[in-house]
Amino acid sequence: MKRYYLIGFMLISSIFPKGMPAQISFTAELNEWQQGKHKTYKLYSNGQLYRYNIDDQNMKGAVIVNPELDRTGILIIDSAFVHHTDLFSMQSLSNDPYQAMQYAKSRYEEHIMGKDNIMGFDVDVLEYESQGQKVYKVWYAPRLNFFVKMENLLSKDTRVVLKNIKTGKVDESLFIVPNHYTEVDERMRVKIPEPPPPTEWEQLTIELPVSMKLKRGQSLHFTLNCSEYTRVHLQNMTDDPTKVVWYIYRNGQLLGNEEQGPVSYRSKRLMKGGQKKLTNSWKKEDQINIECHEGVVQVGIMPEKKAVQ
Repeated sequence: MKRYYLIGFMLISSIFPKGMPAQISFTAELNEWQQGKHKTYKLYSNGQLYRYNIDDQNMKGAVIVNPELDRTGILIIDSAFVHHTDLFSMQSLSNDPYQAMQYAKSRYEEHIMGKDNIMGFDVDVLEYESQGQKVYKVWYAPRLNFFVKMENLLSKDTRVVLKNIKTGKVDESLFIVPNHYTEVDERMRVKIPEPPPPTEWEQLTIELPVSMKLKRGQSLHFTLNCSEYTRVHLQNMTDDPTKVVWYIYRNGQLLGNEEQGPVSYRSKRLMKGGQKKLTNSWKKEDQINIECHEGVVQVGIMPEKKAVQ
């Protein structure tokens, strides 16, 4: 089934602190150019929540973002579908320029270039560079807690600009997903509710390579004896969904999300007949736990090269 990505903002990455503190409510027209190709969206913000409306020839959609709850809702209006995901998932970053900017903040060096006034709003003019190369230029309005303009300096004619900014109360119903919407997964399949995580675990300590079945409540534990890439092949050979989540420990300590990625990145849920092939850059002596939270999954794990003892 077709996968929907409503806005292609991955070319423009993150800059501002996570979350959107309470500021003034406003609406605006968001104009995006990617290598000269122009699209227009409607932006609504109540100072805490914000929403993009998309209406093009192919579909009508919306993106509702709640930074405090770390939650993005991607709505397919014609089908009355909604896909919920966290702020830094691939689907969210592909559909939300504000969160896409935040995601990459740590990658770039910030330079304060001065101040300006655009459309009556005082803005901070910021430039970001990587290894001496300018990457982005941003005009950020503290009163809105949003950019009014952003340019990708590495891609010709690629920018985002707010126009027709109007402050004032915004209809709160815009930030609520209608009750009749059906929740779907990232591939737009009707979502089957997940069971709660198991409360007890059976830990299976293994050595690589391995090929085996893992069922709900079981976890695989192994230590990497090499620093080569590790292949992981997950298959659902049953009629029911299955889900695995993995965790990385280094020197006996669980790594933070900034090193091992958020849980959404480390979780894979497979429907009947589904499979996923992954290549992980785990390091020598890393300890890996792979937990099965649902169903039964066939797991194959193999280093890409012969282990170095």
